[in-house]
Parts: sequence; C-alpha cells; structure tokens
Amino acid sequence: MSLRINVTIIYFLAVLVALAIGAILIIVVGADPVQAYQSLIVGAFGNANAIAEVLVKAAPLILASLAVTFAYNCNFINLGAEGQLSLGALSALVFGLYFGELFPPSLFFLLVIIVSFVTGMIWITIPALLKARLGVNEIIITLMMNYIAFWMINFLVSGPFKDPASTFPKTPLLSLSARFPKILPGTRLHLGVVISILFVPIIHLLLSRTTLSYRVKAVGFREKVALYGGIDVPKTVLVTALISGGLAGLAGMNETIGINHYMTQSYSPGYGWHAIVIAILGGLRPINTAIVAILFAAMITGAENMQRIAGVPIPLITVIQALLMFFILGSKIVIERVKR
Repeated sequence: MSLRINVTIIYFLAVLVALAIGAILIIVVGADPVQAYQSLIVGAFGNANAIAEVLVKAAPLILASLAVTFAYNCNFINLGAEGQLSLGALSALVFGLYFGELFPPSLFFLLVIIVSFVTGMIWITIPALLKARLGVNEIIITLMMNYIAFWMINFLVSGPFKDPASTFPKTPLLSLSARFPKILPGTRLHLGVVISILFVPIIHLLLSRTTLSYRVKAVGFREKVALYGGIDVPKTVLVTALISGGLAGLAGMNETIGINHYMTQSYSPGYGWHAIVIAILGGLRPINTAIVAILFAAMITGAENMQRIAGVPIPLITVIQALLMFFILGSKIVIERVKR
C-alpha cells in the first residue's frame, strides 16, 4: 500500500512540476497561467460537445497505442503505426467510395473494419517476416515504411483516386451511407469511437487470459527460454506483429469513415507517433494505455481553447505537453529504481 501511495505521489509531483514550468513560460509570453489552464480544462470537459470531441480524438489514439502495446509485449518494436494507420484510412475510404452503397450499413461497417485491419496487417508483413524468419531488427524497417506509405498515399490521392471534379489533389467525398453514424446529435461523436473503445477489453483479455498471451509474454521476456519451452517463436512474433499492424490500420478507419470522409496529399495525423509515447506512459498495458490516450486527447482538445481564450501560442502548448510527458516518463524511471 505504501508503495502505491508513493507511486501516486511521484506522478502527482511530476505533473505539478511540469505545469509549474509551463506556467512560467506562459507568463513569459504575456498570458495569464490561471486563465490558460482554466481554459484548457473547460475546452476539454466544459460541455457535452467538448467531451465528445475528446473521445473523437482519442479513438484513433487508443487503437494506435494498443497496436504499439500489443507488439511490444512480444519484444516487437512497431514504429510503423503511422504508416499502417494512414494506409488503413485510405483503404477504408476507397472501399467506402466504391462499395459503400452496395451493402446495407451493418454489413458495410463490418466489411470496412475487416478491410482496414487487413491493410494494416499487410503493411507490417515485410518487417514481421524479416524479424520472425531472419532475426532482422524491425525498428528501422517499420520506421522507414512510414515514409513509403506517405509517398504512396501522395501518389494515389493525386492519381488513381483523385477527385476528377477537383483541381486540388484530394479524393472524392464519401456518400452519407458510407459514413459512421453520429451517436450524439450536435457533436462529431460517431460509431467508430464505440468500436475503438470495445477493442480495449478485447486486447486486455487477449494479453492476459489466452494461450497467446502466455506465448507472447514468454517470447517478450526471453526468446531463447521460450524456444526451449517449446514455443514456436517465429510464429508468435509474426502473429503478434500482424495483430499490431491490424490495430493501427483500424485507427485510420476512424479518420476517414468517421470524421473527414476524404483524404488529401500529405495526410499524416501524427497519431501513430503519439501512440508510441502513449503506450509507454500507459505502462504497455491496454487499459492504462487507453486512459492515457483519452487524457492526451483532452490535452489536444483543450489546447485549442487555451489558444483562443488565453492567447497562448500553439508552439508553447506543444512545449507544455512535452514537459508533461518528460516528467511523467522521468517519474516512471524513478519508480522502477525504487522498486528494484
């Protein structure tokens, strides 16, 4: 119990120090820190629309950070969630453009989930096979494949999937029947948010209550020990990576089927990069990771209100977010040393 209390105190102090340094920076730029932080909280939780917006932004962050978390438990460092997410978004959009009106909504939404999931799996297959069969380090490969995905999307959006009625490189707009329905009138809260949240207990159970969880954690702890224990290490690594890529692909589906309904060149929401930090802050546990993703989305949503009400520049808001991450991650190191 005392250790838990100490952990809570350490985290609390880390947040206080970060906010205190942030307050000093806010004063330096001529703004009121009290008003700034108040507007941040109101912007994130002040009304139903603000809370809905937090959940909308949290949905792709939850799935992308679950992707990173799931892979990391098997010692597979997936730095390619951004590319998998972006291609999942494009595949879901293209499927909606060509097939959105051919199926009833319930069947279409099921199919679009499968399409985006499979797209993410396909995109991670190369680094997964290289890691599983040849022992090639996956960090650089997954990282570089983000840039391949970026340029591929630029080509497809300005070429094969370009809207012929537009001079700007963008895809056509999805029809109403191919969009996730809104579940709270007057807000952008859509069905995809519910789907994203449902994956949290699914991944939690998959990592704690199944034989796959035993194999994943055994390989993640030490591959040689798992191999001597009769576990098929290459197969476990491959399956884990494929599920991770699929989850990242699902995160992209939320952006095109749920929110934007089209894509442009240079599409990169950055959620795949944020997911890496969120997964680490969440201790690489699905439920904790989802909570951190929601808090991270609240910071993003509240920051827009902070700029509008308190006049705090966006770059400074990004610095405050970075300070919070830095001190929380630093406190995790302190906690680990105390435990040892």
